[in-house]
Amino acid sequence: MALSELTSRKFWGATLERAIRSFAASLASILTADGTGILDTDWGQKFSIAAMAAIVSVLLAVAGGAAGNGHGPSFTGVETT
Repeated sequence: MALSELTSRKFWGATLERAIRSFAASLASILTADGTGILDTDWGQKFSIAAMAAIVSVLLAVAGGAAGNGHGPSFTGVETT
């Protein structure tokens, strides 16, 4: 993938979508696995873990875009932007 594609709006749109999905999925799994009530949970810790998952997702998308075979944030080249 060329550097111009890595800095494109489409690439970062797809990467943002991945990060939001990772954040939401990890937050949902932590909330259900913890088993505490909505008022009793430690929201700071939960959001911190979910944010870390989103950051990892962005890093993987950048690595996939730089080393992948396609024109998007995918390692396999199946997804294109």
